Amino acid sequence: MKLKKMIRLYLTTTCISYTFVMIGQAILCNLSDTTMSNNLILIIFAICTLVNVLIHIIHYQDLKDWLTSVLSILSIFVIVSLANYLLGYNNAIFEFERLIFILIMSIAVYFFVITVVFIKNQDDAKKINEKLKATIK
Repeated sequence: MKLKKMIRLYLTTTCISYTFVMIGQAILCNLSDTTMSNNLILIIFAICTLVNVLIHIIHYQDLKDWLTSVLSILSIFVIVSLANYLLGYNNAIFEFERLIFILIMSIAVYFFVITVVFIKNQDDAKKINEKLKATIK
């Protein structure tokens, strides 16, 4: 993959995941009547960036699609769980309810991003095909 296209894909997926996570975080804060600090907003961005780096590394390995998805979801889950623990949002690394919630959110974020990228790729392919058809005529 060309470097320019890889950077564009990386930035796109980081922005999509960050937006989806921030919307979820805003809803949770609204439901619990709390606010997000500037530090939390920056930490979430750093986590999304780190997760996307790992997912892109995983996706460029020669693995079966299902294994790529499982490893990607696990990387989201592990990074978010560790970050929550290290930053003091969890008292213990194995709080069952939080881990289940993080796993559900990891799956949701992963498939949301994959779906948006798939739709974008289909749109790009359609535009390329239209250009090819125009040059053939």
